[in-house]
Amino acid sequence: MDQRHNQESAMVNALVVPLLLLAVAAVLAAALGPSTFTRARAAMAGKLPAMPAGSRLRRLSRLIRDGVVRSADKSLATTILPPRVQVTLAPAEAELLQRHRELVEDELNEQWRAIAEREGWHYPGRITIEISAADDRPAGRPHLHLRYDGGSQGDPTTKDADDRTPFAHGWFVLADRRVVAVPRQGLTIGRGDRCGLVVPDRNASRQHVRLSVRGDGRLLVEDLNSTNGTFVDDAKVGRHTVDRDAELRLGKDHKLKLVRR
Repeated sequence: MDQRHNQESAMVNALVVPLLLLAVAAVLAAALGPSTFTRARAAMAGKLPAMPAGSRLRRLSRLIRDGVVRSADKSLATTILPPRVQVTLAPAEAELLQRHRELVEDELNEQWRAIAEREGWHYPGRITIEISAADDRPAGRPHLHLRYDGGSQGDPTTKDADDRTPFAHGWFVLADRRVVAVPRQGLTIGRGDRCGLVVPDRNASRQHVRLSVRGDGRLLVEDLNSTNGTFVDDAKVGRHTVDRDAELRLGKDHKLKLVRR
């Protein structure tokens, strides 16, 4: 009899415990909201939700990324990314960035690591971000303080990023160490002398592709009946809209980078 009673108790527990756990999860979901659980599931899977394109947080992230890349120390052999970056912002932006610091730091490190691998730069393994607020800091103008470890050679060193001029916003083309902004009237790229951006590649047509910024901020890429085609991220396009950084290839192998700030 006791054995049978123990078996029945075990069966009841096996059914009741999962139901209780589901009930607790439902109560927590109602109290905290679905976004909390979406983020938790994504974090457990090793991938946090991406920042919305065009958001204020995304713009701040791009400014930090580009500022570090532009101002990192350069040796004779390579560019050296800093292990720590102190970011000073206007109070409201500092509070926003602090609230999402883990997400921004993870995304920035993915981008910095990819840039370092592509360019052969030194990446310290993980770049940490320290956030502070300053009442006299203009909105949309983060000040970056790059911090390098001295190691056995001396004390840690610091370097301020150059922010004497406002950061530019919009679409840019990175081509052969040049940075060309896409103007309001659009930008024609090709090997002809009358193009806004001339590429010295015989496989490119005289007027190969045209870039223009749409009203919603996205970039329109239009192939101008080129001989060897236009490719965005290795996909051949005729008329294509881009809403984030991408690679533009003309013909066989002439590669340009489309960057949105």
